[in-house]
Amino acid sequence: MDVKSKQYRDGLVEHFLARRNRLRQRFDDEKVGVANLQFEAAKLFKPITSTQQQETAKQASELNKLSDALQRLPARIIDEKLQPDCSPI
Repeated sequence: MDVKSKQYRDGLVEHFLARRNRLRQRFDDEKVGVANLQFEAAKLFKPITSTQQQETAKQASELNKLSDALQRLPARIIDEKLQPDCSPI
């Protein structure tokens, strides 16, 4: 592009900078809008997610209790359960 006039060049630069700034602002507004949507969704679903976390913690605790109880079983009982029944029918 051949620009002969200084005023025309300055006008182009000013127009370019204004457009760039508008695009940056629009992009920033969209980012903030998405963040606001995520924040609102988190607030909306907080009762569900917190309940789910509590239930998951309870289940993990119960599984740990069961695992500990199984480890404390006498070895004889465990061996009996693992061996197949070989008695004739």
